[in-house]
Amino acid sequence: MLRAAAVPLVVLLYAWDFENHNYWATTIFVIAMATDQVDGWLARRQGTSSPLGKLLDPVADKVLVLAALVMLIGEGVAPAWMVALIVVREILVSGLRLAALERGVVLGARDLGRLKTWAQALAAAIAGYAAAGAWSDDVAWWALLIAPITVANLIVGVGLLIVLNVVGLGRSLLTVGIGHVVINLPLCFAIIYSQFGDQLRNLDNAAHDLGAGDFATMTRIIAPVLAAPIIAAFCVSFTLSWDEFIIAFLLSRFDVTLPVMIFEMMRAGLTPEINAAGTIVFAISICMATIAAFTMLLRRRTGP
Repeated sequence: MLRAAAVPLVVLLYAWDFENHNYWATTIFVIAMATDQVDGWLARRQGTSSPLGKLLDPVADKVLVLAALVMLIGEGVAPAWMVALIVVREILVSGLRLAALERGVVLGARDLGRLKTWAQALAAAIAGYAAAGAWSDDVAWWALLIAPITVANLIVGVGLLIVLNVVGLGRSLLTVGIGHVVINLPLCFAIIYSQFGDQLRNLDNAAHDLGAGDFATMTRIIAPVLAAPIIAAFCVSFTLSWDEFIIAFLLSRFDVTLPVMIFEMMRAGLTPEINAAGTIVFAISICMATIAAFTMLLRRRTGP
């Protein structure tokens, strides 16, 4: 179990203050986590997997990831509350596995659990290299937040469908809305975050120096300054949600959205109803684009 043996080494390198120690600790952490795939491939090829191995394999991953996250708290790149929640969750799940093992039931790691562990490992690796100075911690969290943009909607939709089935939430327009929030939130964050800068930080500091609270600063200063990117993010999200089909198809059941309805109608061939719906959608798009263009033109003419 190379991952279990790497835990004290990773902890020692994070704690031992020498030049580039965070680089060494994070690199060893990444290499140790990569051996998980090698162990699984060898076990499947040689047929040496056992119930004990299925139980200990996720435990080794958890111990290594949690050790790295706990050490990164001291480096100032991992929030303590987030790590505490992860630790509590892992303790509860491990206790459940041990209780099941006493009754002769082995609860191995499922695909969703492996995905969770690898997501935590990715976060720990990005935070570790941020602590080493490879990039700032702001860039690290920004990269994690916009990472879902790089994932295909089909993968996101299937993942959401699995999670909703585990939670017990049936398919409906509510789940479609949750799916659209998941795919649009990173893009909205990227648009709004692009307008962050020293000027906005100075305004926030000045407002607090003058006695304004967080809520007043957000509603009276930050939100008006960011009005343009907020509106732009809303328009982009509305446009993407308007014609999004894959997630709406996977997460809806009886109540469907317009793209799903048009898809069901097209299975019987082109009909006047489909032509009318396409014409209406096209007309609405042209009208909105025309209104936006005229608004920008009037502002340029009436501006200083």
